[in-house]
Amino acid sequence: MKPLFPIPSFLLIRHLSKPTRLSKPQFHVKHPLTALPIRHHHSIPNPETIYAYTSGRWLVSEDLQLKQRYMTFDINKLCSLAVEECNKNKTNTNVQTKATKCINITKLEGASNKALVLTMDNGSELVAKIPCLNAGPKFWTTASEVATLMFLKKCTSIPVPDVYSWSSEAENRYAVGAEYILMSKADGVSLDEKWVDMTRAEKHKVIDRVIEIERELSNLIFPAYGNLYLRVDVPARWNSYPLSSKMDPEGLFCVGPSYSSIWLNEKLSGMKADEGPWKTFESFAANYPQREKARVAKSPDKIQSQLNTFHENQSVEELNSFIERITSTLPILCAHGPVKETSIPVLWHMDLNLNNIFVDSENPTKITSIIDWQSARIRPLFMQAHFPRFVEPRGWKFLPFPAMPALPDDFDSLSEEEKEKAKRTLSDAMISKYYELRTRATEENRKIFTALSFDRRLWEPFLYCQLFSHGSLVPNINTLIRLSEAWSELGLPGDCPYRLTEEELKRHYSRVDDYDARREIRETVFNALRTDESGWVENERFEAVKEMQKQLWEEFVRMVVEEGGEMGIEEARRVWPFPTPDDC
Repeated sequence: MKPLFPIPSFLLIRHLSKPTRLSKPQFHVKHPLTALPIRHHHSIPNPETIYAYTSGRWLVSEDLQLKQRYMTFDINKLCSLAVEECNKNKTNTNVQTKATKCINITKLEGASNKALVLTMDNGSELVAKIPCLNAGPKFWTTASEVATLMFLKKCTSIPVPDVYSWSSEAENRYAVGAEYILMSKADGVSLDEKWVDMTRAEKHKVIDRVIEIERELSNLIFPAYGNLYLRVDVPARWNSYPLSSKMDPEGLFCVGPSYSSIWLNEKLSGMKADEGPWKTFESFAANYPQREKARVAKSPDKIQSQLNTFHENQSVEELNSFIERITSTLPILCAHGPVKETSIPVLWHMDLNLNNIFVDSENPTKITSIIDWQSARIRPLFMQAHFPRFVEPRGWKFLPFPAMPALPDDFDSLSEEEKEKAKRTLSDAMISKYYELRTRATEENRKIFTALSFDRRLWEPFLYCQLFSHGSLVPNINTLIRLSEAWSELGLPGDCPYRLTEEELKRHYSRVDDYDARREIRETVFNALRTDESGWVENERFEAVKEMQKQLWEEFVRMVVEEGGEMGIEEARRVWPFPTPDDC
């Protein structure tokens, strides 16, 4: 179908030859802050440089973004605790003298955490991780991350930091005024520092090790779905399931509630959706539409406003109808053989980017540590298995096995610059393909490959149960259509439990072109500005990006409003992914 409005050629060609950079701020921006010792106390010249977020700017809702990441705490108390842990745990076995004070702090900021590398006067180092307000619900987020790290260290061969001490409460006898985790500093360097200069064979060795780690994770079958906790940390009023004695001989760990569900209930005060843990796959799956139904019932006006951001002709009634249909469908899918086989409850690292993998500085094929397990949770394997972020297919339409990537058919007619770009794209694609083929070829990883290549028509209904932030119902209804059309082909029993009317289909397809065009504009703008929907930009690029956005917006208005007449200025504002320059 023809798009509702054309994509301006200016947007399609300008700046797109530049490499796209993931805008999610990783723990790689360093700010050395030398602590001046006074009477063996830890003195920070300007604590605000630690409390405030200083590693980037935002094109949208910047005040809110900064507020969510502004964390005050007792830095001197934290440093004193760190000194105690350094001496107790002998964090640097090469030094004989005890630490007496922290002499340097290096701040590394992430999307929802601060990591402080604390250097002692005897050369020892450790890391203090402080979750920001947007990291998750108080207590549960830190408690789960601590338990996950301790479980992996104690019960697996996966290299992770040692946890020395922590507080999952801002106020207790160890209080520093915020939750924290004191842990060992990862050995080696981040893979990000080595990856570009590594040979293909070296990269393959790293991928092979990651595949081994995923194999070990996939063999750990948990008793329920939820988050991992220390048993002593879960209050008695909350449900939990202890791990098997084989998996956890000392009986230290349990599967407890999902902290993401707890957080949603906290944000929507008064909403009481099921927070888990879930003993069965069926109860876990049912939670998703139930939670969305409760959210709509709690705040229908807010949901309608979200729907209106895409188009006023969408309604809460349509969303409720979708939820009812998904609710009636999921039990059938849960009982379907291929779904059941890939639904085992497993723990997974959801963000294996180059900054979260540490390698030996002399031998970068050796992984020394995997960090940032904060988002790890226990879910069905088919929801967990995915290409690790550092080998995700980029700039190339991924075709699953047995297809292989290749240079474009018109390669010989391309310019030299285009040929080089095509070669780089192919090289990246071959790395992605290597991960896929190695996962498939290894018998012990075959179930991961099955989950990785799982038919989207079967997994979509589980993950597309809620309205997305962009406010369009198109992806939700697409899920219903794809499944109903393939019902018999997929071997599902009986007839599909729902049927979309001709009127519903007509209304849906009238929105599809608009949705696709908007998505293309958003992706084009994101690529041109090298950001994503959050609008995060490095400090040094911020002013230039603001100016670039102004130019892109003016060109867009000229082409689709002033000359093309495809839409009015208000519609153009709604399509644009960021506040327009004249709104700022």
